[in-house]
This record gives sequence, C-alpha cells and structure tokens, in this order.
Amino acid sequence: MTKLNNQGIKMFAEGVEVYKKPIAIAIGPVLTVETTVETLEGTMQAPVGSRIATGVKGEKYPIPAETFAQYEEVSPGMYAKKKVVVRSIQLQETASVDTPWGATLQGKPGDYVILESADNMWIVEQDIFKDTYAFCK
Repeated sequence: MTKLNNQGIKMFAEGVEVYKKPIAIAIGPVLTVETTVETLEGTMQAPVGSRIATGVKGEKYPIPAETFAQYEEVSPGMYAKKKVVVRSIQLQETASVDTPWGATLQGKPGDYVILESADNMWIVEQDIFKDTYAFCK
C-alpha cells in the first residue's frame, strides 16, 4: 500500500479543482468527551470540541471544530458546507494518508484523495465522491 503524504506537493499541483456540493447532512452537538468513530476509511478519534457528522450514505465521520466553521445550518441539526474549492486526485492503486487530525485513512482504486493543501488531505470513497463533490468548470 502506498503512503501518499510525502507526495502532497506534487499531488496538489496535479489535482483537479472540485468543491463539496451544498448537500445538507446531520451534524451532532459539540463533543464534551473524546469519542472513537468507525468511518468507511478506518477508525478515527473525535476529540473534545469536534462533532460527529452522518453523511449521505449513513457513514459517520468526525468534523474538527475548525472545519465546522465551513458549514452553515440550513435547518435544525442539518448543515451544508459552504463552497470551498479543493483539489482531488483519483486513486489508481490502494493507498493511505495520514490526516492532520491523527487518523490513517485507506483508499482503494477509484476512490479520491481530497487535498485542501499539500499537507492536509483525506480519502473519499468513489460513490460518495460522485454524490457529494462537483468539478469546477
């Protein structure tokens, strides 16, 4: 399995611009205790101050406090991400990334690496990417 973190600058330069579609998802209250979350890409720690989101396919994942600022409430408990352009690369082989929040995420061919910057990246399953991201024109 290829570890992609040391290729961040190259991948960021080669990545295609995408943004998260403004799809409302359920996001829970601020956590007052650290919690373990089983995500599609692996086990992640959700620290105090973060929130747990439930995605479009029922998948769970933590939202760090600083990332939550990129969301706006569209109805009680439902939030949509503001338009933030990031870069993406579709995986051609099994790979993993270490996230800034301390998780190691694994992806398979067809999944996407999303790069907010050369050192802030995560993996999104192919089907979820198609439902939740759009390519910039």
